[in-house]
Amino acid sequence: MQQNIPLKNLYDAINVDFFMRIVLASLEIICLLRSQNAILHESFGKGAGGDNSSGADLLAEAIFCKFLLPRYHIDSEEAGFIKSNEYARGTVILDPLDGSSNFKSNIPYYGASIALCDKDGKVREAAVVNFISQEISYSNDTLFSMTKIPCVFRVNTIGSISFNDLFKKQDSKQYILDSNNQAVWHTLQYQIIDFSPLLDTQFHEKQTKNARITLIRDVCATITATQKYLPHFTFELLKNMFALQFVVYCPQYVYPMQILECGIFEKASYHQEWVAFLLKQKLKFRSLGATALSLGFSFRYLFVLLPSEVRKYDGMAGFYLAQNQIIHGNVMAYCDSIPILKRCSVTAEYVIIASESNVIDKILRR
Repeated sequence: MQQNIPLKNLYDAINVDFFMRIVLASLEIICLLRSQNAILHESFGKGAGGDNSSGADLLAEAIFCKFLLPRYHIDSEEAGFIKSNEYARGTVILDPLDGSSNFKSNIPYYGASIALCDKDGKVREAAVVNFISQEISYSNDTLFSMTKIPCVFRVNTIGSISFNDLFKKQDSKQYILDSNNQAVWHTLQYQIIDFSPLLDTQFHEKQTKNARITLIRDVCATITATQKYLPHFTFELLKNMFALQFVVYCPQYVYPMQILECGIFEKASYHQEWVAFLLKQKLKFRSLGATALSLGFSFRYLFVLLPSEVRKYDGMAGFYLAQNQIIHGNVMAYCDSIPILKRCSVTAEYVIIASESNVIDKILRR
């Protein structure tokens, strides 16, 4: 099945403000994580979700806060609930670095999970970002009325982030190109983060643990404060990002079951009885270690098996994006936020997701 929806037909359905903030945050985080600096791997205590927070987790959260906090409250795996202002347009459920252990172990499968909920707690749009492939799986209520599966976009980085091609300078003024390729003068202040002081390895080697903790906190606060330099996210800016290929729309092809060889079985090492059963059924699998990514791109795989409860920081965006797949299992915790999942809810410890019912049936023979 080919997702044959032209980009121009998607423009009116994309929430420009939310989408652009996710794109720009992802670009900055990808550039940060590429450095693989030692402080990014260092642990700085436990976050609100119960896991250890690395420097990468905290800095990625700060970058998302920079872009999202001016418009939305944030409920993050690291810091917990972060209040925006009285004009907030909803609450973002955020895992700024899904697959943290993969990142810290140099295993290339990690990203972010972002779900935007309205004042009643209903998810209205979501994105899952793969920081390695630089892809964003994104959809909202309007887009799901047009397409069965999420839309996938690729963000492009070349070295450090540069908007010199996007925002041209002339006589100390800046302009963007409108739909007719005409120059439109535009007032913009945008400050790209310079990570070089943070990534000074020799400096960090001389500091105590407490000094490094203080430094991380100060850098996170500084990053969040640079929200005052953000541009105004207009529809023309979005179109210009696509025109200059900072963002590329990638129509997806959904392969039939007969072609796919492997599914994804998260946390397989903890569930040997499931491993034995899948091997007996000749169902190959991989355990990749980033639940939100596996959910957000589940339409690509033979199946996704989650043998235990999924935390909201991973599941809120992931289950929303997977809502049109065939889902069977314990999703009761998400039914209020994603009402369409009520048809999938059964009493079980596991969740199985697939594009074809016979795959589900084969797994349920256990």
